[in-house]
Amino acid sequence: MTDEKHSDEIQFIRDDYGLALFGHPATVDRFLKQEGLSAKAFDANTTRIAGQTLDLAAQAMEHSGRWVKLTKQSAADVKKYGMKEGVGVLRDAHGKFAKQLHFDPTAKISPAAVGGVGAVMAQLALEQAMAEVSEYLETIDQKLDHLLEDHKDQTVKDLAGVLDTIVEAEIIQRETGSVSETAWSKLSGNAQILGGVRGYSLRKIDSLTRELQRASSTNEFTKALGTLESELQHWLGYIANSLILNDRLSRLELERALGENIQEIEKYTNGVYAARKQRLEAIREHLNTLFAQLADASTKIAKLKLLHPRVAIKAHTSLLVSREQLLTFARFVELELESPNFEGIPGWFKAAGDAVQANAEKTKRMAKATTKAIGSSAEYVQDKSQEAATAGKRKMAQTLAVAAEKLDPDNKASKNQTDS
Repeated sequence: MTDEKHSDEIQFIRDDYGLALFGHPATVDRFLKQEGLSAKAFDANTTRIAGQTLDLAAQAMEHSGRWVKLTKQSAADVKKYGMKEGVGVLRDAHGKFAKQLHFDPTAKISPAAVGGVGAVMAQLALEQAMAEVSEYLETIDQKLDHLLEDHKDQTVKDLAGVLDTIVEAEIIQRETGSVSETAWSKLSGNAQILGGVRGYSLRKIDSLTRELQRASSTNEFTKALGTLESELQHWLGYIANSLILNDRLSRLELERALGENIQEIEKYTNGVYAARKQRLEAIREHLNTLFAQLADASTKIAKLKLLHPRVAIKAHTSLLVSREQLLTFARFVELELESPNFEGIPGWFKAAGDAVQANAEKTKRMAKATTKAIGSSAEYVQDKSQEAATAGKRKMAQTLAVAAEKLDPDNKASKNQTDS
């Protein structure tokens, strides 16, 4: 590709996850600037593979290769150019890329190399994912090399052992241009070790969640929140380190597949994507459970404010810290966590006012119930009294009538008067 003839062309590859651009550096940069897209330069290894796949000169690739992560926004930005999945060419028109820019889907790529395109894009996506998770670990100061300085934890030892074998395989791959059977054999079992580290860390997080659920007193509840605040980020850091090492392992696997059986590379690529998705989904399920428990805890904290204001403030602070730790991890690892509502902690006067209002409403309801009960009882007593009075009158009348008959048996008038 010469600058004079092809300075207006950008060759690209697109899949579900990203857009790779190749061309004259000035042309590529102009396109990125026009669309407001941020891009990542290829590393030397990916440049070599992409150059072989697209039959481009390594020198040109080194200076022009850029990869754009396709988010919802960036995907919409490039959609107007008709960039479909696969390979193609964009051509500049008079120094400006327009919506009517010519799109040529017949890029110069050999049929034998088509399968390698997916592997190249997968490697670029893995590079981007590793960079984002590494940034997270820098933020929380839990990169693996930092952990090794002062930790004697078995989990760290497991991660360190996997890291050593991966670094060795990457060095050999850079020197030889491939991942040999011997190099790959040294990596066997690493995926299982990483899965064990991740599973152990998730079980620890589950244990923190259960402690919060089981808390039956104010003291147990605040203690569980404090423990969660101090330990959650520790276990999230282990999970993040395991994800990075898994991605590095997957990239080596793709390298090996490219060198061994190009016809099967598409299956390897799909397998890499599927395995990574499954890892993230397992993590998401555990963290969603904790997130929901934190939402329940916010309701309990709000009720503590009136009688235990200082305790409520401390518990609320711990809850907010833990919530932010979860959200930060999810943002860098690209997990979509469920978003339950968190009840804010009220001021003391508002809590007192709410309590007074609640008690007033409760008293009002009790008063109504009492009045109704008293009214019913009064009616009952009145009815019984009337019945007793009537019965008493009747009985007394009968007694007088009997007495009158005894005194004057012939006095019918008196009897009739009594009967009436």
